[in-house]
Amino acid sequence: MRNTVWEIINRSPARERVMNDFAPTTLFAYGTLALPDVVDALTGRVPETRPARLAGYRCRLLHGEPFPGVERYPGSATDGVLYSGLSPADLSILDTFEDEPYQRRVVTVKPVDGEPIRAWAYVVPAHAGNLLSSEPWEPARFSRSARSETLRTCRRLRASRPPALQV
Repeated sequence: MRNTVWEIINRSPARERVMNDFAPTTLFAYGTLALPDVVDALTGRVPETRPARLAGYRCRLLHGEPFPGVERYPGSATDGVLYSGLSPADLSILDTFEDEPYQRRVVTVKPVDGEPIRAWAYVVPAHAGNLLSSEPWEPARFSRSARSETLRTCRRLRASRPPALQV
């Protein structure tokens, strides 16, 4: 049902109003997107950041991959950063980078210096939870080679965007 509603909204003439009313320009990032050089390679800038925590979600490695995902898990919390002031072009390229199994969803996060706010986050939906291992993701273990390859991929992705979508 949810997909049907969003499909209708996406075809609606009021789409822009609906998306602007409900879609924040703030993203909670964990894992690779919490690394400023990755976001810079994708968007051409590092938006304003501040540390935050996503309660009720745990961060785990994807099976056989150096990348993490978050899934709902009561009693857990995931630390990350909030990027503020994201443009539609920023979100578009981040969506392209964070493809399957991730879905961009609105979550409530708590900045360390403030009250809880709504922000986008890329989460692994419940039906794809089997793609996550039991191993937590740790930035220090993200190997140099994986990071270098990720940065190359990000730069290629950004360079392949039409000029109007490049920041």
